[in-house]
This record gives sequence, C-alpha cells and structure tokens, in this order.
Amino acid sequence: MQVHGCTALWSASQASGRAETAANGSNAVDTFEAFARYLDSTAPWDRKVIDAHRQRCLASGGSEVLDACFVGGRDDKALLQALFRLRVASHPNAVDYLAATGECGTIGDDALLALRALRAESRAALLHKIELTPHGLMVLPVPGSAARILLHPECLSEKDGAFTAEEACTLLLSKGHAVGPEPETCLKRMLCVRLAKQPRRPDPLALRTWCSTLLKAHEPFFERAEVTRQDMQDFELVMRWLADVDPLEGSGASCRQIAARALARSTDLN
Repeated sequence: MQVHGCTALWSASQASGRAETAANGSNAVDTFEAFARYLDSTAPWDRKVIDAHRQRCLASGGSEVLDACFVGGRDDKALLQALFRLRVASHPNAVDYLAATGECGTIGDDALLALRALRAESRAALLHKIELTPHGLMVLPVPGSAARILLHPECLSEKDGAFTAEEACTLLLSKGHAVGPEPETCLKRMLCVRLAKQPRRPDPLALRTWCSTLLKAHEPFFERAEVTRQDMQDFELVMRWLADVDPLEGSGASCRQIAARALARSTDLN
C-alpha cells in the first residue's frame, strides 16, 4: 500500500527503529508527530512499523496539549488508542491496514469516544476548524498536535457524544484554516472536492459523512441568520449531488426533498 505525502522518504527500517525506542520521556504529542511523518511519507506502509508506533503512542508520557483538549487526556489509554486509529483512518489508503487488524468497524466508536472526551470549550472551538482531506474526509485537527479526529456518520447519530443539529450546521459553515479575501466554507470545499475527484468519487466514508452531516444540519441551516444565498445554493448543490450517489443507505429521497427546499429557500435570501 502506497501513501503519498511529504517529499522526504522515510525507510521502513528507520521508522521502525524510532518507533521501537519508546523513550519514557516522550510525550503523546511527540509520538503523534513522529507517526504522522511516517504516514505522510512516500515509504510503503509496513504493519510492523505502524504497530510499533501504536505501542509508542500508548506508552507515551503525559501531554499538556491533550490535557487542554480532552478530559483525562494524560492517562486515558482508550482515548489514545482511539486517536491513533482515527489518525490512521484519515488516510485514504488506511483500509488495508485496518482490515488486517480487524479494526475497520471501530472507527465510528473511536470518533464518538473522542468527541465525548473533548472539553466543552475545545469542542466548541473545533467546530470552526473542520478540514477536508484531498479525498473529502472530514477531520477536526487537535490544536498543537498531529492528532486529528476523523468524523464518521456515527458522529451525526443520536448517540451520546454525537453532534447536535446546531453543531452540524456550524461545521458546514466553518471556514476552518482557510485564508484569503474569501475563505471557503466547508460546503464550498465539499463542492471543490467533488469536482476535483470526478469521475472518481470521493472516499465512500467521506460521502456517507457528508450526507449524515447535511441531513442532521438542514433544519437549523435554513434558519441561521448568517447563511447567505451562496451558502444555501452550495447546500442545495451538495445535497442534490449526494441524492444521486448510489448507494447512500436509502437517503436519496430525503436528499432530493431537502435539496428542493434549499433551492426554494435560496430565492428568499439576498
């Protein structure tokens, strides 16, 4: 499995050696940084190397960065395990590794665990920092670290820790780390990813998460004062496109109905 990222080439043996020297003084931020560099390198992924990085992350010392974001971040091994898997899963080629370890089915639970563990102020702030990977996966970057929370349809469910409709609406309007005179909302970036990836579609998990987010957010989205006509048109375009993606677990009819409402609503906005 090949992963393309930064230009520096890390050999598997070098990365393995670094991962296996889990110095007691290393903290979680340092270990996640080293792991992210390996994942983003042009070196072929090696399960033994990734497993060694996992052990290093779980054995790492405390981190003020994680403590600032998460309740129990310093000592919560379940949280560190979840953040590790979410970091892996945020890469488009992660499915082979996760399938080999039998962890494909854990990502939704991992994402919910991370959301539940966020301190209230951190959760509120991260809603405005949503990023899209080149393949459209939605991720929340943990400030000051290479850790990131990959969003999953479970994050938009009715389960404990999942986003509310208002929070989902904020995610869609978030401009993340965008810069420039006209920074783009998450909705606009979804459209850009869709166009860039045609005829190849974005990641299937990305599509399901997009759909879940728009379905969860649509009622408050239609009422938010800051929503512009362009925002509403972007919402309608994304929703209408998702309605034609086969399959999205039977959501096509709902997507078309909501897209029609968005189109009608856009005519009322300046």
